[in-house]
Amino acid sequence: MENIYIESNCPFASCSLMYQPAIILVNPQINKNIGSASRTMLNFGLVDLRLVDPPKQWLCRDTIKLSAGSFNILEKAKVFHSIEDATSDINISFSTTSTIKNSVKNVYTPSTAIEHVKNKLLDHQHKVAFIFGQEKQGLSARDLSMSNMVIKIPTNPNFHSLNISHSIAILAYEWNKTLGNFIPKNEIGLNLKKSVLATGKQIYLLFKHIESILTENKFFPSRENEKEYLKQDMLNIISRTNLTDKEVKILYGIINSIKNSKN
Repeated sequence: MENIYIESNCPFASCSLMYQPAIILVNPQINKNIGSASRTMLNFGLVDLRLVDPPKQWLCRDTIKLSAGSFNILEKAKVFHSIEDATSDINISFSTTSTIKNSVKNVYTPSTAIEHVKNKLLDHQHKVAFIFGQEKQGLSARDLSMSNMVIKIPTNPNFHSLNISHSIAILAYEWNKTLGNFIPKNEIGLNLKKSVLATGKQIYLLFKHIESILTENKFFPSRENEKEYLKQDMLNIISRTNLTDKEVKILYGIINSIKNSKN
């Protein structure tokens, strides 16, 4: 990529990343949308941008032009190969969708989602993420199963598709309205006696552990499509319950105890 001079005053110094939601774009196809997303993030003081499988040359002139002064966010953006990796440190994840098709997750509006997060965030230093799908197809059923909850923005049912940056703006506005732009550490009501919610990595590893044991016991149907649907349902069950790290350890103990008793 050719050198492009960017003059950007990006005021993140006073901003604590722990109390900000991460913005995760899964398989974005249009570079300009990545730039627009970073601009919107900076408008609302958000800086944690994560990209899952973006175009190879995503940091190009079009992206930078649309970022309009938020180059620092693009420069610091983290790129991942999978949604599992992108959410490995996330305690509470919301996937976004414009259509609800037999969702087995709790579905929230932006305002109710932030209110739901507020109490959990004030209990402990939980990391939140908002996950956005590909421009044309959105998030796959597999991607949706990786999140704890679903957000649906109320729109015209006959014309419901929103640009990614517009969706980010709505969620970021609700976040700032409810929690304030930056949350000072001395105002966070930490209670170390309360359990911390498990991260995405802990949840996924628990799922893989259960999956491996069930595979050994020939639990899954032989047909590949039926097997994958069942695994997806299992992941939905585990991810939507907001397990704490303590509960994950208890489940490991229970599962291993059952496994060992059969040996």
